[in-house]
Amino acid sequence: MEITSVRLYAISPDARPQVIDIRPTPGQTRIIGRQDFNSGDDTVISRRHALFSILSAAEGVDQILVVQNLSLINGILVNFWPVAAYTTHVLVDGDEIVSTLFPTCEVYGLLLHFARL
Repeated sequence: MEITSVRLYAISPDARPQVIDIRPTPGQTRIIGRQDFNSGDDTVISRRHALFSILSAAEGVDQILVVQNLSLINGILVNFWPVAAYTTHVLVDGDEIVSTLFPTCEVYGLLLHFARL
């Protein structure tokens, strides 16, 4: 099945922005980093923090969404499990993505939602 949209929703009502629309298409990537958040000088979010991409093995095969941790220092957790630097992790709808420096800080927590066609 084809992934038609990908959005990250902030867990905290105080976080800005509340929604980040990733919109990768198969074969393309989307890097999320400090520029995607209103706190542009924040050092918890790296300039290039995470790379999202949609992969498809072949025509007629379900597409998958993956995230790659681009940060050696800040890192990411998916459902509170660390993703090693420069490795990828397959994501599913409803995964929670947070910074490794502040795993309980809801301002930086993002909930993943994607739709399939």
